[in-house]
Amino acid sequence: MGKFRDAMERELALHGYMPKTVKAYVGCVRRLVRHCGRRPDQLSEEEVMEYFRDLASRGGSPSTFNQSLSAARIFFSGVLKREWRLGLDYQRAPHRVPVVLAREEVDRLLEAAESLRDRALFECGYGGGLRINEVCHLLVSDIDSYRMTIRID
Repeated sequence: MGKFRDAMERELALHGYMPKTVKAYVGCVRRLVRHCGRRPDQLSEEEVMEYFRDLASRGGSPSTFNQSLSAARIFFSGVLKREWRLGLDYQRAPHRVPVVLAREEVDRLLEAAESLRDRALFECGYGGGLRINEVCHLLVSDIDSYRMTIRID
């Protein structure tokens, strides 16, 4: 991909993409080219559509599909200066239902605390919906007992 890879890297740098994103996008275009077995500037719209049909049918994550789609759009419009006419839309990730513990499970969790301090941390974390890192960095000054609020930075 040589000169095309370099042109892609320049195009992404021009738009301020981070190095990890540049590497990921270049990899996405490399996989597209490898799949089609032709030079990037010789790819037809049908070949690109077939690649994305194949990518979608393999059951990969929506984020992988979307990343590849973004990379291809930038490559074709920014590097090859070809109009992007493929009517592909980004895939939506399925909404996951959060896991809610039963009352007995919450009681067992709180009872498992080895000290009063640990139990207080468990109660604040679970009751406030805090992440573990937020609980670990919680200070007494972050708790407003009068207003019944917790301040998280």
